[in-house]
Amino acid sequence: MKKVKGKIILVDDESYEEDFLKKALSKKDWNIEIEYISNVDDALEHLKKMLMKYSS
Repeated sequence: MKKVKGKIILVDDESYEEDFLKKALSKKDWNIEIEYISNVDDALEHLKKMLMKYSS
């Protein structure tokens, strides 16, 4: 089986969604970091910072 690594930015106002995602990923033995953000405005700000970081 192929191993998968990476990162998911989950934006959702229901924190239990993060648990569902973690369980699903662990069943596949995927090593994926989950960054949970509960607020759309915070998510947009985070994405802007990432864009600035990686476009420099």
